[in-house]
Amino acid sequence: MKLLGKARVENGKVELPANIELEEGALYDVIQMGDDLLLSPPSSPTNRMERIEQLAKESIQMHKKSLEGLAK
Repeated sequence: MKLLGKARVENGKVELPANIELEEGALYDVIQMGDDLLLSPPSSPTNRMERIEQLAKESIQMHKKSLEGLAK
């Protein structure tokens, strides 16, 4: 996984970074994991959702360890 940039809410809509190219009108599932939000193609199979959850948890843990190391 990699961070693609920052999104912001403006006039009730989420604006994504310019470097993300998405098809106009495309729909995505918004998945909440704790305080994190993930975008995923709609109607993802269960095993795919489990894999996304696992990858997200691993990424969050690696990021937390990096921040803890920087704080020392």
